[in-house]
Amino acid sequence: MPNNIQIWDDIYARDESYLRCPDDTFIRLFFKYKPSGDKLKVLDYGAGSGPVSEFLLSLSHKTYSVDSSPSACAMLRKRLSKESDISQSLEELSLGDDSLDMIVAWHVLYYLPRDRLKATLSDFKRLLKPGGIIVCTMLGEEDVFITSSSNMNQGTHQMQYGNQSGACVLGVDLHYFYNMWLAKNIKQGQVRFEFDHQVNHYQLLVIEND
Repeated sequence: MPNNIQIWDDIYARDESYLRCPDDTFIRLFFKYKPSGDKLKVLDYGAGSGPVSEFLLSLSHKTYSVDSSPSACAMLRKRLSKESDISQSLEELSLGDDSLDMIVAWHVLYYLPRDRLKATLSDFKRLLKPGGIIVCTMLGEEDVFITSSSNMNQGTHQMQYGNQSGACVLGVDLHYFYNMWLAKNIKQGQVRFEFDHQVNHYQLLVIEND
């Protein structure tokens, strides 16, 4: 199976994915569903070039930025203030159980292999305080990443698209979330838009930890 980490590390090394600001959909969800408190402890999982982490730090939240790409971490260290803890893995951060108020995983979880997705969600549940919030995305069935890809097995798709060609993504499969949390704790929506004959379609999930 192709190495998604290496593909994305090459993208960041070529400076082809520098985002200046976070998605406005994320910002709306953040302010609507964030736990109360002025200084939250927030994990930005799959931080990439750092737009979400930078936004969180600007609001004085304690921010942990994790990305498995060494090139992305180098970008984060240049971009973010010293108040941000930057790491290539959750294990390196040594966070305690029930230590986080919020976890953001924006456009990253569908790049994980199925076994790693399950393990990561288990880590999220363990690290979040009761009542803590996860804001995350998964791909929608009409997204160009799915429709332009070949189906390898069990809903895993190998992309034939742009600078991510060769990377593997998971199709629409939310049962891991519903196996981990009660349905009443999960709010689900979607974003779909079409531009220049290309469809972008992704699922939005806001989860309250029990």
